[in-house]
Amino acid sequence: MWAIVHHVPYDGSGGIGGAVRRSGTPAVHLRPYLGDDLPAVADLTGLVVLGGPSESAGDDVPYLRAERALLASAAHAGLPVLGVCFGAQLLAVALGGAVRRAPQPEVGIGEVELTAEGLDDPLLGPVGPRIPALHWHGDEIVRPPGSVGLATSAGCPEQAFRWGTRAWGLQFHAELDATMADLIRPQMRDVPLAPAAVEAAEVAGTRIADAFVGTAAGR
Repeated sequence: MWAIVHHVPYDGSGGIGGAVRRSGTPAVHLRPYLGDDLPAVADLTGLVVLGGPSESAGDDVPYLRAERALLASAAHAGLPVLGVCFGAQLLAVALGGAVRRAPQPEVGIGEVELTAEGLDDPLLGPVGPRIPALHWHGDEIVRPPGSVGLATSAGCPEQAFRWGTRAWGLQFHAELDATMADLIRPQMRDVPLAPAAVEAAEVAGTRIADAFVGTAAGR
């Protein structure tokens, strides 16, 4: 089964959840901050950890410790792992990297630019060289040892990384779709989420999500 970990009540799983549903493999949606137990790695097809909370990814909080341990175990086991925004920060910390306060928050729909390594990446390369994406974060990633930087933006140098062959951290919200945009508008009331921009980000994110889920089948 797939495990999709949430941190806030309004995020949804957007296009990533849609890709998992299309795969036909059962998925469980978990909210450890509300007390949900995390599964054993042996029971998983793949793991997605989404964004959302106000904590820092390195905080010594019981449910975050548990999530970091699961992320590390899943990545070391070679499972498909995807961390999105806060989930990417948790993955970075779990694998020996860090997070720090960004010089300024990055919020709104913009784009990321792929690095040379990103252009060769099986998830991001076919979508690049520039990918429209939703940004919504105040911390930034210090990549873990042995990882490869895949994307950057004017406001944040580390927008995506890959560790090993099947663990990805995306600082941007690749799961954005129209339903998610409606869910988050009350929290982003001062940030324009124009329908055309949301649609462009959704198209790109769907391609990324389908490619990621396909890694579970060896595609």
